[in-house]
Amino acid sequence: KDFITSFQDILDTMDEPYADSSAVALYFLVQEASKHTSIFLSGDGADELFAGYFKHKAFQKGNQLNPIMRYLLGLVRLLPNGTRNSKFSNKIRQLKRFQQFLSKEWPNNYWMLAAFIPQERRKSLLLHEENVSFPVPESEELLNNVLLLDQQFVLPYDMLKKVDVIGRKFGVEIRAPFLDIEVVNLANRLKQEYKLKGNQGKYILREAYKDRLPAEIFNRSKRGFEIPLYNWLKSIFEILQEEDYWTEEFL
Repeated sequence: KDFITSFQDILDTMDEPYADSSAVALYFLVQEASKHTSIFLSGDGADELFAGYFKHKAFQKGNQLNPIMRYLLGLVRLLPNGTRNSKFSNKIRQLKRFQQFLSKEWPNNYWMLAAFIPQERRKSLLLHEENVSFPVPESEELLNNVLLLDQQFVLPYDMLKKVDVIGRKFGVEIRAPFLDIEVVNLANRLKQEYKLKGNQGKYILREAYKDRLPAEIFNRSKRGFEIPLYNWLKSIFEILQEEDYWTEEFL
């Protein structure tokens, strides 16, 4: 209900097309929190500095796969497309995405994971497709290359974008301690094994704080900040089709 009544204001706040649905959740979080204080601390930057995303594990696992496993994963193409609507279906979606990732080389595999929609679909929608290039890191450590590209691409154009515009919308200041220049420089000097060890992302960060955090937080699995976007937008479009809506809102 809140999403429906605030839908137009959320679009106005973002100001331009924006493909990260977590902005909706952040909008309501900051709206409520702004009733209590005007300065907040954010964890933004920790994932991009210390390898906290699932895609970082994908790069590591992709390098460790033997030819037999690569062949078996290739058979995933035969499965129907999965969705996020159930745990099983989402696992299929992730496997198919991982298989597509394995079929590409650096940095094209990175752009594939960063894309909102597949390249073929994007080309079908755009009359002219502009080539946007970023300086691609080429050090010996692949994971650190990925993290540097995240810092150049994901942080300013996705994560910090929504924090900035939503913070200004509600008149609050959202600070990101992990993006202190000394922290960033230190993290970028570290070898990749300090960041992703086995299946454990943000390894050195977790080690530094394991004596300070309660077990229920320290051992909790990573969760996104997503919303049930498909179902919510479906409700919005049903309302937009009602004649009374257009009469009341726009005429």
